[in-house]
Amino acid sequence: MIKTLLCDVLGIDAPIILAAMGTCTSAEFAAAVSNEGGLGGLGSLFRSTAAVKRDIDMAKRTSGVSMTRAIRAKAAPALKISV
Repeated sequence: MIKTLLCDVLGIDAPIILAAMGTCTSAEFAAAVSNEGGLGGLGSLFRSTAAVKRDIDMAKRTSGVSMTRAIRAKAAPALKISV
């Protein structure tokens, strides 16, 4: 497997990053990327705090959440819980 400086900085095993693209990707896909050593990204647009928290919990490894300014306050509690 390829190991790069990016892997070291992000704490991942493979230099694979799934962009959080709102409704164009799924939590299952992001969790699969993260659980296999990449960096999965979750979109949080139009999602409730409970849904974002559930999706974060699916990933056993490093993942990221994309938050838009309009819903930052709505989803932020899920991020605080999962850290």
